[in-house]
Amino acid sequence: MSTGYNGNPRGNENCCDRGNCQRMNLPSKSGNYNDCYSVHAEQNAMLSASRNEMIGSTIYIAGEKYDDGKGVEIDDTEPCPICFRMIKNSGIDKIVSKKGTLKLDEL
Repeated sequence: MSTGYNGNPRGNENCCDRGNCQRMNLPSKSGNYNDCYSVHAEQNAMLSASRNEMIGSTIYIAGEKYDDGKGVEIDDTEPCPICFRMIKNSGIDKIVSKKGTLKLDEL
């Protein structure tokens, strides 16, 4: 029903293309995104779907990090605290990643 990507808002150059990311050396799961101009993949996916489509649905997340120009899959990918709250509020029932399946109604 929808896909998402990490990147700056439409029409704006991505940090990785500029070679300048203000958050590059900060912990990614801190939840402090005050200096981040990017929109997360989960947010972009939810923006592209209607609420009716999301109710009872499953979101699949995956991630890569780049080390010496090579993409390396992240085994413990999970939404940041802000995306997690947005997913929970959207009506999505489950988050699936390589880490496993998380049923939101059990939290």
